[in-house]
Amino acid sequence: MNYTENYHLPQWVKSDRIIMEDFNQMCADIDGELSSLSDNLAKNAQAAEALGQHSDAQDRLLMRRMLRLAYNQYLVQQSMEPFPQGTSMFYQNGIRDLTADTAGGEWEGARFVGSGTESVTLQTFFSKYAKQISPLRLDSVNPSANRPLEVEICVPATTRLEYFLISGNFSENHTRTPTPCLLTLTNQDNGEVEQRLEMRAVPGGAESGYMSMDNPSFFLYFHVGTHYLLKLEPIGDSSFSCELNFGYHSNLGKIDSSWGGRVSTLNVSAAIDGISESSFGLLMVQCKAGGPDGRLTVTWDGQEVTPDYVRPIKNQKGLELRQMYFFRTGSIPAKSNFSVHFDCGKQGSIWFQEWGAILL
Repeated sequence: MNYTENYHLPQWVKSDRIIMEDFNQMCADIDGELSSLSDNLAKNAQAAEALGQHSDAQDRLLMRRMLRLAYNQYLVQQSMEPFPQGTSMFYQNGIRDLTADTAGGEWEGARFVGSGTESVTLQTFFSKYAKQISPLRLDSVNPSANRPLEVEICVPATTRLEYFLISGNFSENHTRTPTPCLLTLTNQDNGEVEQRLEMRAVPGGAESGYMSMDNPSFFLYFHVGTHYLLKLEPIGDSSFSCELNFGYHSNLGKIDSSWGGRVSTLNVSAAIDGISESSFGLLMVQCKAGGPDGRLTVTWDGQEVTPDYVRPIKNQKGLELRQMYFFRTGSIPAKSNFSVHFDCGKQGSIWFQEWGAILL
C-alpha cells in the first residue's frame, strides 16, 4: 500500500487487500481537514467583517470630527470684518453682503422674495381667507371641557399678520388673571409646525368683550397658497370661563402683503479659489422657502445637491428659518463654485438669511 505525500492517505495497488480500518481512517482524516478548513474560513469571514465595521466606524467618526472642525471655523470667521482672505471659505449675509441689484428686500433681517395673485387687507384676511373651525373654550370649573381655537388659513399672497384679538363672552371673570397658552401654526401641506409661540391670554372684558395676547409684537407668517392650521390652546388652568372667536377688529391688528403680485427669482452665487485640492467640503444655506410653486435649487460645481441634514433655527429677530448642510468628500477642486436659485413661480416665497462654505 502506498500513501499520499501531504496527508498520508492510503493509495491502494491491485495486490492490496482493502482493510476496513484503513478506509475508515482515511475518511476520518478527510473529514477532519474539511472541518478545520471550514472553521478557518468562518473565522476569516468574521475577522473581515469586524475589520470592515471598524473601518466604517472610523470613517464616520472622522467625518463627524471634520464636520465639527469645518463648522467651528465657519462660525468663527463669518462675523469678521473685513472677511479674512485665503481661508478656502466664503460667507455672505443676505442683506449686508449681496449686491444692490439682487431681487427682493429686507423682511425681519432676511432678504425676502415672494409672489402672489393679489394683496390681502386685514379685513379680507379675516372675512375671506381665514375659516374658523372651533372657538376657544375655557372652563375654570371643569378644565377637561377646555377646547382650542382652530382656524384654517390660506392666503393668495405671502402675508405677515401682526397681533390679533379674539372676542366673545366671558363668565366667572373675577380675577382677570392671564391664562398661559400655546399658539402653533402648522403647514397642513407637509405637516410641519412652522411657528410655535408661548404667550398669555389676557381677558379684556367683564361679561362680554375680547381677549388679547400679552406679547404685542409677535408676527405670524403665511406663505402664499399654503394651507395652514392656526391653533391656540391653554397649557394651564384658567381663572375664568369663556367662548371666544377669531375675527376682524377694526384698527386692532396689522397685515402686510405688500409683496403680493410680484413674480420674481432669487439668484446668488459665490466661489472659493483655494491653493490646492481638498478632500472634505461643507456648504451651509440658511433660508426658508415655501408656497406650492416655489422651487429652491442649490448647485455645487454645476451639480444640483440635496441637503444631508436640515435643522430649524431662528435669526436675531426671531424669524423661523432652516439651516441646510451639504457635505462633500473625495477630490474637490481648488476652485469651487456655488449657487442658490429660487423661482417663486406664481405662488412662492423665500427668506434668505445667509450662506457659506469651507473646504478642508
